[in-house]
Order: sequence, then structure tokens, then C-alpha cells
Amino acid sequence: MAYEFYLGVDAVNGSGGYAYAIIEKSARDLDGDPSYCLRQLFKSEGDLDAAAFAARVQNAVAADPYVGRTIIVVNRTDAAGRGLAEAFKAAGLSPVSVFLTAPEDGSVAGGRGRKKDELPTDVASILIAPERGVMSEAFRLYEEGTLSLHDEPSELASQAARGLELAAAGRADASAVADGPSVATAIACWYAGQRLFDGTERFEEMELPVGENKREDRTEAPL
Repeated sequence: MAYEFYLGVDAVNGSGGYAYAIIEKSARDLDGDPSYCLRQLFKSEGDLDAAAFAARVQNAVAADPYVGRTIIVVNRTDAAGRGLAEAFKAAGLSPVSVFLTAPEDGSVAGGRGRKKDELPTDVASILIAPERGVMSEAFRLYEEGTLSLHDEPSELASQAARGLELAAAGRADASAVADGPSVATAIACWYAGQRLFDGTERFEEMELPVGENKREDRTEAPL
């Protein structure tokens, strides 16, 4: 049995809170088809600052069975996400940074994605992916039964499922729920899907419904 964990992190839009989702990726063997299961889902309501939230995540990944098997993935698209990434760095954690892009035609109203020309310049390596594509992929896994959200029964899990559905459909009201828990869940699943159990990345093989994905390395990022 092969398994590993991915912890997705997102700033909750407009509330000052943060959310994380721990997704377990498992398969019968290294070459088998993986399944995904939500193991933890947490959302603060503005009662934790970025440093305190980073400490909570650090405690979570230090516990069994997550210790040594968890990759942290942060939505670094906006200022709040960039602040979170800095808080993780200060805590001695090394998260993967993701920048979610909006459709060029602006067809997803109220989304969290940004134009590519808004990419942060203060990070050496960042993954670029279309917001709707990432959310659509997670919702597809959920619909097919490959992603189980309800092993963690809670209102937050239901909110995450609803947020994935609305964002995948490009609904204008998606921003009301496609936030925090759903984004954290989606980016954890998305990045987990790009890695084989041996650590190999396969971004060039991915086909999402909308847009393209790539890793952009900035070895000469400004200080």
C-alpha cells in the first residue's frame, strides 16, 4: 500500500481567516490508480494571525501519520496568500506555492484567480495553474468517487463540496463558497495528482478542462 499526504492552504476571502485541508493519496501499489480522501479540514474565523495559523499547521504535520509524509501547498495568488507563505517560511516550513489564474476573457465572475501579469516577483519558484481547471479537476474526482470528502463529516466538508461544484461550473456566485475549505482541498488534490509516489512530477502530461499548467522558475528573482 502506497500513501502520502498533501496539505492545501488558503486564506479565507475577506474574513481574515485561513483554512487547511489534509488529503491522503493512496494506491494498492506504486503504479496503481490513486484515490484521495479528506482526512482533516480546518477553518479559522479571523481568530488566528498568519504566524499562529502556521504554528497550527506545523503541529498538524508533526503528528502521526502525517509526519515525514506531508507536502504543504499554499495558494499564493493574493496578498493574504503571500503573507501565509512568508509565515510558513518563518516557521521553518517549505510549502509549494501555487498561483491561480483567471480566464483571459473574464468569464468566471467573482473568482479568486488573477491575470498572469500579476504574478508575484518575490518567489524563486511558483506553480501556475488555471483556477477553474484546478477546481474542476477536484470536482471531477469527487463526482467519480475517487475523492472522498465525507470521511471527515462536517459542515465544512459539505461547504467544500458545494464550492468545488460551483467553481467548476464557472458560476458567478461561486465566490461565496469557493473559498477557504474548497480551494485548500482543490489545490491539495491538484498537486497530489501531479506527483508520482516516487516524487516525479508530471505537469507536462496534465490535461485540465480549462487553461494550462506550468512551473515557472525564477532563479534571479529580485530581493
